[in-house]
Amino acid sequence: MLFKDGIITFTATLDIKPEIKLKQYKGIKVERKSSQVTEEEINKTLDFIKKGQGQDKEVTIDDQFAHGLGYPNLEEFKKFLARQMETDKDRQNRIDVENQIVEDLLKQGSFDVPQSLVKKQIERRVADAKKHWRSHRLSEAEITKKEEELRQDKELQAGVQKDIKVYLIFDKIAELENIQVQEGENMPGKVMELLLKEAQWETK
Repeated sequence: MLFKDGIITFTATLDIKPEIKLKQYKGIKVERKSSQVTEEEINKTLDFIKKGQGQDKEVTIDDQFAHGLGYPNLEEFKKFLARQMETDKDRQNRIDVENQIVEDLLKQGSFDVPQSLVKKQIERRVADAKKHWRSHRLSEAEITKKEEELRQDKELQAGVQKDIKVYLIFDKIAELENIQVQEGENMPGKVMELLLKEAQWETK
């Protein structure tokens, strides 16, 4: 399963779908962390930027420092950093909430994953990896060795099985909720929007 901008994306085709029973996919309890950025976090980021530029300890983070980075003053630079950091936190917090929903659904759904689909997805990932290795000019001997190692990778196999399981659960929810997906639309993404809307939210 790939998480792109916090939305699950996947492609799968099955001749026979396994039977999937879900206890309760609406009202899943999720905990969302605050996206508020503290002054301490901003100061740490400023210090990180200073070190990244190779500035010595004697350099003061002030208006002159901000001006050197293209901002009128330190206050405006801090506002910019706060907005960027809050956006990053928002995105990460959403992904975290989505993961909570996915883990809850995985606990509910107990079924066997079609091994034919597992093999297809592993082959797809191996093919993608081979393209990557060739783009980095690895020799065919090195690619063959890495390919065999990848096929035997237990973490890859477990990850693929989990990805397929999540996709099939989302497909089942789409069926139960009669979610229509047009060409080019993302079915798991539409299902996730429903699950987020129906979830029980708690703010940490």
